[in-house]
Amino acid sequence: MSGPHPHAISDSFSSSLLDKHLRKFARVKAGDRLCLAYSGGMDSHVLLHALSLLARDFPFALRAVHVEHGLHEHSHAWSVHCSTVCENLAIPLTVRHVVIDDTCGDSIEATARQARYAVLRAELEADEICLTAQHADDQAETLLLQLLRGAGMHGLAGMPAVAYFGCGWLARPLLGFSRAALTDYAQMYGLDWIDDPSNQEDRFDRNYLRNRVMPLLKARWPAAPAALSRSARHAATAAAMLEDQGRHDLHACGMHGRARDSSTLAYLDASLLGILPEHRQANALRCWIRQYDLRLPSHARLSAAIHDLLTANQTGRGETEWPGAALRRDGDTLFLCTPETRSTNTAAEEYDWDPACLLELPGLRMILKGTPVVGLGIALVHIGAKRLKVRWRRGGERCRMSGNNGRKPLRKLFQDLAVPQWQRDRTPLVFLDDELVAVSHLWLAPHLAPADNEAGLVFSVHDPLA
Repeated sequence: MSGPHPHAISDSFSSSLLDKHLRKFARVKAGDRLCLAYSGGMDSHVLLHALSLLARDFPFALRAVHVEHGLHEHSHAWSVHCSTVCENLAIPLTVRHVVIDDTCGDSIEATARQARYAVLRAELEADEICLTAQHADDQAETLLLQLLRGAGMHGLAGMPAVAYFGCGWLARPLLGFSRAALTDYAQMYGLDWIDDPSNQEDRFDRNYLRNRVMPLLKARWPAAPAALSRSARHAATAAAMLEDQGRHDLHACGMHGRARDSSTLAYLDASLLGILPEHRQANALRCWIRQYDLRLPSHARLSAAIHDLLTANQTGRGETEWPGAALRRDGDTLFLCTPETRSTNTAAEEYDWDPACLLELPGLRMILKGTPVVGLGIALVHIGAKRLKVRWRRGGERCRMSGNNGRKPLRKLFQDLAVPQWQRDRTPLVFLDDELVAVSHLWLAPHLAPADNEAGLVFSVHDPLA
């Protein structure tokens, strides 16, 4: 979901103009709660100051959050500055500290941005609106960066005026104003803001565009920021149409959410998806992946996945992984999953388990939990002093069935439970001494069930990151 973009870029700025943009484009209404992402820089200081003037007559609740990255020697001093400014304006401020991981492979600016938004997302309360201070020049720079990266329509759409964010909303009410307009306002009111020296370092892509490229473009085409913002609006319209088509195709393919295990997010009918033209297959898969806030694969990786899992797939099995997500096929079902780091060749691994404690399974984003109940599960009397163990499939396991039905091979039980082939070596098995008594949370040995009024133990699987 995204809100409308302003149709013209204003070279002047005032609190009254901001009032119009808040109501029309950011969809702010009386009684809303606003949380401003306040860096202390000129842009966010202008927005903070103008909001403080509006708050006198516009009945909204306003607070600010400052994220201290610790990337500069003066970071703490900047936090103190932000606290002083907010105190003078009688605006509550929360300061959050983050540690930046510079070993993840992304640029330091991208990593800092991700950390900042993660803090803001976690900070936001239900239905609260997070305001950020990106303006028209930022939007133009974003579009250029996306063009240089070969982005598709969603990337070229730039930054939306309003979007879902955490348990609330993210709004950018300054997208209709130029940097020059905000600078004039700051100087008129004598605002004192922070100038981050890293903004002058051309080794950062955005800074290079801002400091070197944009001045040349404006010298030749003065209306370049407005024109680029207009192109972003056109791309946003096209992206919305693609999203609508993708959601329609996913629905036609029987897409469902799935809670069978912590790594599987959703599934759909691969044979129905395979009927679609390839460009609609790609669009539907991108739409599907975005729905779960996962990183999109590259164009080449997605094309390879479509070929391997849909177009040329003869076995009904296969998987494709990329950083942050995976697609796996089993029969006519295509699963969207989070990736797992554990190799399937770990059959020798075995864990002693006290069911009074949680058992985290390394690399699987999976926690096993034992819950005492009455009349369900495995009777506690059968456990007694026996050793409860958890391990993986080694081959030849058999499950004792109810009554006189004997023992069923584990592979047959997996078939009965519709456990995908790729998931079977990753499904934890619970043993009582050497007897298989539970298959994850999917099956419990019926001959060990407690009486109606007898204490029992049931097993469940949880995501440690949830």
